[in-house]
Amino acid sequence: MKFIEIIKYDIKNGILRNKYLFISVIVISVLFVTDHSVNMLRYDIDCSYGDVLMYIYGGMKKYVASRGNRFQFPAIWTVLFITQLSGTLNYPYKDLNSYGIQILFRTDNRLLWWISKFIWNIIYGIIYHSFIWTVMFIYAVISGYAINFSIDIKILCNIFEIFPEDISGNITDIPVYIFFVPVLTSVVFSLLEMTVSLFIKTVYSFLLMSCLVISSAYLMTDYIIGNYGMIIRSNHILTDGINMERGIIILSVLVITAFIVGLIKFSKYDIINS
Repeated sequence: MKFIEIIKYDIKNGILRNKYLFISVIVISVLFVTDHSVNMLRYDIDCSYGDVLMYIYGGMKKYVASRGNRFQFPAIWTVLFITQLSGTLNYPYKDLNSYGIQILFRTDNRLLWWISKFIWNIIYGIIYHSFIWTVMFIYAVISGYAINFSIDIKILCNIFEIFPEDISGNITDIPVYIFFVPVLTSVVFSLLEMTVSLFIKTVYSFLLMSCLVISSAYLMTDYIIGNYGMIIRSNHILTDGINMERGIIILSVLVITAFIVGLIKFSKYDIINS
């Protein structure tokens, strides 16, 4: 079996026939639109498409524990990430217990199988977020919002409860690629989840990644990659923000590391008793 046929098989069965992907996107998109609409009623400010994406992918500001400073859990952002993690949790290992094991026996090449699952995971994440971006785009058009990536400082300060003096420079000129870093971050989480699942049960891998996602809300540090998935914590937004350029490098290194570690483990993996 050719490699391209394996890829097509994974796209067909792991994405096109994956009802969870489409149902989850519809449900959370409705949730996001409803939540954003209700919150925007409080402000007499014209939004942009960038403001809508910021609302969803923004996360939360740095939390400093002190009396009177209540912790505001970033529910929308957390749901966004964990929903993707749950969607990519089981397919690779269900596949090993079905037609996937036949592919392994016919090709006798575990490298191709692992590469295919890696590519599938990346495509899943891109499609997942592309659907959300598309729904938000339609919502922005219907609502009469400006279709650009500019961010209104008034909305930013009100939604994320930050002060104008905490903002770095002119946020209307932030690089567009900053909006794509959360997508890359979520894909990295999914790839790590798949790799870790080779060492422990899939449900434990999911719980571990979910804990890392949630812990990002409490700790603003370069060492917890979930911080790179929060646009509000970017050094292009906050004066003391996370360096997103360094974050992209770290995330890229993690992708390579996950691939290599997973391949080494899978080359010795007991697929019969998995």
